Amino acid sequence: MALSSRRPVYSWRTVAQAAVLGNLSFAVLAWGGAVPWSLPPLVGLSCLGLFALLLDQRRRERRLFIPTVSLLLGGAAVLCLIQLLPLPAFLLKLLSPHAAELREFALVPLGFSRHGPVSLDPPATLRELAKHVSYFAVLLTVSNMSDTGHAIRRWFAAVALLGSFIAVAGLTHSLLNISELWGHFPFIHAQPPIITPFGNPNHLAALLTLTATLALGLALTATDRQWMAVWGLLYAGSGLALLLSLSRGGIVFFAAGQLGMVLASLALRKGARASEHLAQPARLKPLMAAGIVAAMVALGAYVSYEPVTTELATANTVEKIQHTKVELWPMMLEASAKFWPLGMGRGAFELGLPRYQTLYAAMTFTHAENIILQLLAEFGLLATLGMVAVGLMALVHRLRLLSSLLDAAALIALCAVFLHELFDFAWELSGCAVASVVVLGALFGRNLRGEEGLGFRWRNNAAFLLAGACLCVGTLAVLSAGPQAREAEERLAAAVEVLPLPALRHLALEEIHAHPADYQLYAMVGAAEVISGDPRDGLAFLERALFLKPQNPSAHRAAAWALRRLGRGGQAILEYRLAVESGAPAESVWQEALPLVRTEDDLQRLWNERMEDAEPLARLLMGSKREADARKILAWAKADAGATGHANLWLMEAELEQQLGNSKAVISQADEARRRGAPSTRVASLTADALRQLGEPEKAFATLEAAVAQNPEDMDAAFALVASYLSEHKPARARELLARIKPYARDRVRYLQIEGATFQAEKRLNRALESYETALRLAPERSDLHYALASIFEALHRNADAAAAVRAGLQAEGPTGKSAADAWLSRLEAVPVPSDNP
Repeated sequence: MALSSRRPVYSWRTVAQAAVLGNLSFAVLAWGGAVPWSLPPLVGLSCLGLFALLLDQRRRERRLFIPTVSLLLGGAAVLCLIQLLPLPAFLLKLLSPHAAELREFALVPLGFSRHGPVSLDPPATLRELAKHVSYFAVLLTVSNMSDTGHAIRRWFAAVALLGSFIAVAGLTHSLLNISELWGHFPFIHAQPPIITPFGNPNHLAALLTLTATLALGLALTATDRQWMAVWGLLYAGSGLALLLSLSRGGIVFFAAGQLGMVLASLALRKGARASEHLAQPARLKPLMAAGIVAAMVALGAYVSYEPVTTELATANTVEKIQHTKVELWPMMLEASAKFWPLGMGRGAFELGLPRYQTLYAAMTFTHAENIILQLLAEFGLLATLGMVAVGLMALVHRLRLLSSLLDAAALIALCAVFLHELFDFAWELSGCAVASVVVLGALFGRNLRGEEGLGFRWRNNAAFLLAGACLCVGTLAVLSAGPQAREAEERLAAAVEVLPLPALRHLALEEIHAHPADYQLYAMVGAAEVISGDPRDGLAFLERALFLKPQNPSAHRAAAWALRRLGRGGQAILEYRLAVESGAPAESVWQEALPLVRTEDDLQRLWNERMEDAEPLARLLMGSKREADARKILAWAKADAGATGHANLWLMEAELEQQLGNSKAVISQADEARRRGAPSTRVASLTADALRQLGEPEKAFATLEAAVAQNPEDMDAAFALVASYLSEHKPARARELLARIKPYARDRVRYLQIEGATFQAEKRLNRALESYETALRLAPERSDLHYALASIFEALHRNADAAAAVRAGLQAEGPTGKSAADAWLSRLEAVPVPSDNP
């Protein structure tokens, strides 16, 4: 009997706990779940934990408890399955008109079927399906093992300890000045302020908001002073690491969570349960909470005050906040409205948004960075409303049963992370998601502190069928997902360089079948067809790429190449114009398009009628000796300019007239530019040059002198006036002006160089030598200063010093000035050295 009553060393319950803890640790340590290979272990460990739990439940003769809150994750997995079903064409058009339109326009002409799934990126939806299945399994496992207060506390402690470990690791990296994770793994595409497995500091802040708040709750509900001190120290370390992450949203919502903890301790101080009674009276809990939070804030302020305040200053006004992520919300909401019935497919946001993207065309948005907009876009309106309703119902039910400060800490932590998710996407990756699911499962366990849990129960056979379905669906989703869209793009880009066109086209069709909404795939094969094959076929692929992303500069440019090959220059000019409007480098595109511009209509097609492009386009035309076309661009822009502003157009016109030698027109245009608010010094410079051309140097000097007197800190105008004095052989006036502007001269080297030139003009060579030598000590890399010094030495008949200065200048300049320097050296060495003997 003694042997039969002995408890086993391990049990299925232990295996389930180990599987969940392993899953939690792996999700966080595997770069926060950002790496693709973290998904198979996530699915395997979660299903292992669920099966072990069910075996333990059978031994205990207990049914599987399914909390109502699990419908959020289970329903999401079911929706992913629905989005992956190949629907008939009529049903697809009814449930997702835009997905049906994509198939009709892009896929059917390539030989693919009209029938297809709702998801615009089925492999991404398969991966999300596997994630949601694993989260659902973890939630069931944790909620069924959270049947006592001690069990719930252990789960909260496990999450808090993991967050504390991440925080300590980050602080250790900072203290030891280690820039690579664990000393071996460098971040290539990210530069986090504090080194942890999270490359994104916002995701780190979300995790630490969750874990630090839990640590505070554990400290306030500890049964002895030692554990209170331990949890308090871990809380302080986590809070400090969060501050050092410099995540503005993370800091703000973490602070909101800590304020919530102080308020919760005030509200619950009279209802503290005996099982969580502190050594101190319960009435001291609010003071203890405020004291611990204040200590953490003081420590954080001491260590990280300067970087945190600098980061927060970047969004310290409503206007600055509006010009961050908030300004993207209307665009994303409009895109979501196009897919309101069933969404564009979970995980398909990156490929589905570009067709409707109107802001920041050169950027790729992988997530909406707002959980509500993300769900609206990927699941549709009805499913999102259902999830919000379930979440609110569970929250209200849990608040009604709230009596423990530790449970309040968990609820506040989840709410703080949710608020943070309105501005970020940490829950889209498994690191923060699994930690939140574990807390959610413990918070909504089968026994809410003696109260009946909100949910329902399944018999053992049905429960095993559910677990088997989770395992099968998760495994099949992982195996069937295939490469991500970015991997497909990289593979096709590499194939463009080596494969012949028929093989490349075959590979492209395979990738397009897997990722039908990826505009990059169409654009790459289209550009290859334009260069090496039939431009008509290339243009057909490029039209599909532009259908999926209208603001695609490279596709517009490639389409222009195709149209040029087909002899349709007018349409090619329009594509060049669209390329510039989409964000392509304007000058390079215009240079490519200018040979096609032969008539005034062609010029009008090229210019996009944007004021900011008129001046650079006119300048490019002037550089190409097409002054008449430059004049037309400026005239069109000036006609739309209105009565005030846009002074640069008139300045540009003045420069054009100056280039053409029309001095009177230069003065007229410069006066109009001054009236419209152009910089007075630039106007004065143009006017003075024109007056000199008209033979009125004194008026030119007077114009520049007035500009310098009006703006004594404008060194460009002052130095221009000094150069004018020197060109008119008036070095004394030049040096007098230099003396006046000396207090404002920040560019000491330029000042000394011009001062030396004035002395040199007066034949005061020794004073010029002093100025040049002083300038050289400040900027020894300047070859022009070495050459100026050599000219002074040569004038003083110090040929050896002059030759040394020329060689130093040649060394600073490089091989470009070798021929001139060699000729100078030959002249210096040909002059005999004077003898000291009589």
